[in-house]
Amino acid sequence: MSPTDIDWNAAAYHRVSGAQIAWGLEVLDRLRLSGDETVLDVGCGPGNLTKVLAERLPRGRVFALDNSPDMLARAARELASFGPRVQLIRAQLPDLPLPGPVHAIVSTATLHWVLDHPALFRAFRQALLPGGQLEFQCGGVGNLHRFYAQAFDLAATPEYRDAFRGWADPWRFVGPEETRERLLAAGFVEVKTWLENKPTRYPDSAAYTDFIGHVILRPLVARLEPDRARRFTLALAESAGRQEPPYVLEYVRLNASARTPGERG
Repeated sequence: MSPTDIDWNAAAYHRVSGAQIAWGLEVLDRLRLSGDETVLDVGCGPGNLTKVLAERLPRGRVFALDNSPDMLARAARELASFGPRVQLIRAQLPDLPLPGPVHAIVSTATLHWVLDHPALFRAFRQALLPGGQLEFQCGGVGNLHRFYAQAFDLAATPEYRDAFRGWADPWRFVGPEETRERLLAAGFVEVKTWLENKPTRYPDSAAYTDFIGHVILRPLVARLEPDRARRFTLALAESAGRQEPPYVLEYVRLNASARTPGERG
């Protein structure tokens, strides 16, 4: 099974993703909206940020795209009050099966799961109207480097190595220069890319374990039986508790702002 085929637990993600929501609000604030646009939310998850976006578009529409059935089911409940102004779409990036072009594309905490960024950016370019906006944030180069190094050291031990034969990273953490070049090659203009360090501390072992088990370890623990998955997760949480400061995840976020040539019609 490919890591991209493993479904998310939407209720758990909704419970533990406070930091991701806060970062996502910063990205939404970069959109220049009049309130009548059609906007694509790429990786809408359980719909928390999509709801804020739809509220900012009282005369507009939102296409909310995700590949997780559980996330989309949760989003459907979260966004039901908006009626046809919010349309849910299930697709695996870089595919964008949209009903029509959009004025803006926004994405948070998603695009590092897409391995082919050149194809993705070409798809974004084709989906956007002239003068369209692109704003995104995702994991960037160096993201969670220490955490994943420890996880892969643990995966190589005798207790776990059988489950990780043939492992290939399901993410791409790239830098701002590479991303800028790819956006320009796809036809975007006024491209700005930058990194932000976003270290995130969790209050205790329970909160830290809950988060890593349901989010950043998702593709790893999916390869393990429930008991081994629990031991794997707890071992990493115990290691984090011995660090100073304890229970910190060293996030690095890649941001990008760009637009398509021309003027909005």
